Amino acid sequence: QEWKVDSEVWLFRQAYADEFAALLRKMGYHLPMIFQNVSVTCEEKALRDLASETCIDCIRHLTSGAYGEMGMIVPAHPDEKLRGRKDAPPVEAMQCLMQGKAFSESAPGA
Repeated sequence: QEWKVDSEVWLFRQAYADEFAALLRKMGYHLPMIFQNVSVTCEEKALRDLASETCIDCIRHLTSGAYGEMGMIVPAHPDEKLRGRKDAPPVEAMQCLMQGKAFSESAPGA
């Protein structure tokens, strides 16, 4: 799919699709006075297609235990020295998607 210059693309594992709505609320997308004319489109991508994708920023959205329903967003760049930096170089999407302990049987729906 071709993306517009002013659009955002979020890549996440299907096991976390339900948490994506909470992430959008956490980011404020439910507030029409801030985000006007916003549309969200979801699609599945094959792993071979993700191999060619790159990310500008990697985050983790923590939603279990003490973090509650809305959770907490934390930097998750594979290189810890670059986490949270705006000048970090693009990284392969698969590197971002494999971050964290949840890439195992403990992931929702696994």
